Amino acid sequence: MLAAWLTTVVLTVGPLVDPLAGSTVDAGSRERLPSGGTLAAAADLWFVEWVNLRPSGGGIELVDAVSLSAYGWSWTETAFLLEELELTDPARPGTPLLELHHHLWRELRLSSVWDGRPVVQWRLPAPALAPAARVQLSGGGEARGGTWVPSGLMDREPATPFGSSTVRRGVRSAFALDGEASAGGLRLALEHRALELRYPTLRDLSGRLVGDPASRTTLVAHGGWPASAPSTELVAAWQRTTRRYDGAQHRHPLPLTAAQEADALALSLSRRLVDRPALRLRAGLGLGWRRDAWTPNGATPIVRDLEQEWTWMQRPDFTTELERLRVDGHLRAELGAGEPLQLALRAGHATVSSLAAPRGDLVGTSWRRGPDAVARSVSVDVYAPARPAEERLTT
Repeated sequence: MLAAWLTTVVLTVGPLVDPLAGSTVDAGSRERLPSGGTLAAAADLWFVEWVNLRPSGGGIELVDAVSLSAYGWSWTETAFLLEELELTDPARPGTPLLELHHHLWRELRLSSVWDGRPVVQWRLPAPALAPAARVQLSGGGEARGGTWVPSGLMDREPATPFGSSTVRRGVRSAFALDGEASAGGLRLALEHRALELRYPTLRDLSGRLVGDPASRTTLVAHGGWPASAPSTELVAAWQRTTRRYDGAQHRHPLPLTAAQEADALALSLSRRLVDRPALRLRAGLGLGWRRDAWTPNGATPIVRDLEQEWTWMQRPDFTTELERLRVDGHLRAELGAGEPLQLALRAGHATVSSLAAPRGDLVGTSWRRGPDAVARSVSVDVYAPARPAEERLTT
């Protein structure tokens, strides 16, 4: 007698779509497919209803500001939550104060229908009781070769009269360290990523291409007490970002770029106040802080060519210091069993302080064009910057 067995294995990869709660992708799906290891890359890969408005690919967007837009919404209206802690930057709406690193979150939820605003939310896994640790190292460089794009087709960076540039923006080299350890209800995680970026428009005075080195370091601590069934949870996250030529991603010339250093901190404390079948009540308090400092790479007066500014993706920003602080609290209640009625109350306070200093003694814009060497009319807009301007905003 012959017997045959037929086994059917169904592998589910992709986000769980809920018309009320939004779309959610878990850590298992995240690890099955490669991505750039950033929030923008994850949104591009998993969420069809969201659009990433920044150039991305291969992790080149690691230190760029996040710009995610849900259909029907502006990207500046997107809010960011770490668990229930509000992480939206009060100075730059639509971007987070810090970005949780790629291998740490348990779930990534994006919703845009029933929250009153588009929401990106990271959820953390419960720390393990038994000791566990993981370390991962990776690195690499660009694969060199010619371009398969003919002249006059798909011109980028920027288009030239002779067709597409043979030099593309990309990652020259990259290194990543990712590790975590957990025991007794406490989890520590560390991520460090360093890379050198290449932009066709970032060149020195001799016309030679200049690399843009950047790095991001993130440290996260997450704990719950009591360890077996936590009623109180604490999350602390710190992130430091550095970049040598901030502005190069917008095609600014080297003298208009600035060296950037940024530190961000997030603290969240939440506690379950009531846990009954008919009533569950949870409250939390959070703090978010970030400080950015820019040192101009060009200290001399700047004359810009109007006919080249059309290639820029964003206007230059002369801010030298930007600091913000936000304090938020929330109270969430669930009434009834089965499909409970959910009620939420949020309150917050934010303070923004900025310092701006236009570069050089005189900043001018001029143009002169002609087929011959005959002098043409020249129009110049001259700005005489005085002292640095300080601005404070409280909401």
